[in-house]
Amino acid sequence: MPSATGKEFLQPSSHQEVVELLVKYGDRALVVGGGTFLHGLLARGVLHQLDVLVDLQNTGLSYVKQERDALCIGATTTFAELAVSERVQNKPELGAVLDALQYPPAQIRNMATVGGCVASATPLFDLPVAFMVLDSSVKAIGPKGAREIGLHKFYLDYFEHVLERTELLTETALPVRQRLLETGNQRQRSSSAERSSARHAGRKGNLPRCAGRGGWRNRQSAGARRVL
Repeated sequence: MPSATGKEFLQPSSHQEVVELLVKYGDRALVVGGGTFLHGLLARGVLHQLDVLVDLQNTGLSYVKQERDALCIGATTTFAELAVSERVQNKPELGAVLDALQYPPAQIRNMATVGGCVASATPLFDLPVAFMVLDSSVKAIGPKGAREIGLHKFYLDYFEHVLERTELLTETALPVRQRLLETGNQRQRSSSAERSSARHAGRKGNLPRCAGRGGWRNRQSAGARRVL
């Protein structure tokens, strides 16, 4: 199917088919998740080097599921879908992820995919940073099979990552270890104690202050504070 850019627009039905297309077309193919980045590439004249756009929407990679000790997010899961998932709601340890999902406008959240955000290696995006803080990893598949890559080793530079041209990022995995849950519970207890202490100090008229403009600021993420 011809696309609006004059390129061939292909819609494979599985990630294996995507890999086959990447092997066939190489540098002349571009994988498309939500497509929110296409306009910027087109405006900068980057797409003229491509012959094929490979759409991932029919590959079955939209999901949020728990597997053993990890929360697994499929590559085509949108920001909006992840934000409303019960797997991430009301979890203080994932507060930074929820915050990062709220920054783009609604139109972008409804279309932008988690995998596209991570794989673009764009330094302006907040979500990969939140994932890195949680010691997350990504899963990729290529002609040589599947592999898992720690996110802290995934990026080489701005707009550069370690994936080969024939590899496809299929999933982001967030470790849900007991230590993360314990950290969240500890912060909840600490927050409750701080609120109690602040109320007690306030009644005595000696509420602690900070010299900075705007007074004392809570340094927890907004998402975590809402839960706590």
